[in-house]
Amino acid sequence: MAGCDPGADVTYVNDTATTVVVYLGDDLEKREAVIPPHSSDTGLTIDAVWEDVIVVRDEQGEVLLRQELTWDELEAQDFRFVIDENSLVPTPTESPPER
Repeated sequence: MAGCDPGADVTYVNDTATTVVVYLGDDLEKREAVIPPHSSDTGLTIDAVWEDVIVVRDEQGEVLLRQELTWDELEAQDFRFVIDENSLVPTPTESPPER
């Protein structure tokens, strides 16, 4: 079933004011794309049986977003992974709310 589907290209969309680096998984060897602010890039073809984690880091290597996705979830998003300000973790300068 999935063996007859060779895969798909994923387009990473950076809707932030920061350059981001996209990785497949936590392995720094698996860099997909470096995307300037308010632009996009298409990464390598992923396999139809793909189930992994997309990790978005800043240029210094700090994790900004880590999201597990299945093939079906990527397909439902038309193989577009959008990175926006609301999806990023708070920067270290932001304090948690007071209790």
